[in-house]
Amino acid sequence: MPTIVLDPPSKDKSEQQSTSDNTKDDDEDHVTSAIRKTGCYQFHEKLQECYIEKKDWRECSKEMQDFRSCMKKIQRLTAASSSSSPSPSSSKQ
Repeated sequence: MPTIVLDPPSKDKSEQQSTSDNTKDDDEDHVTSAIRKTGCYQFHEKLQECYIEKKDWRECSKEMQDFRSCMKKIQRLTAASSSSSPSPSSSKQ
């Protein structure tokens, strides 16, 4: 969760806007980085491009479904790999 910092009243609005933009960029970089690690970034990018072009999520249902399918596939693979490895408690028997 981003930390909110209250600036003293002496700062002008351009400095405040710059600080706000930097925080937003940091959050976006974190999200982008996480999506890239899944291997689904190309689907996310297409979804974003669709929304920018059409300005309506409802018109991007194919792109949304493609991205959702990719993420679900990654979740299934991750769950399968973590369930196939022995848990520490099962080795104590």
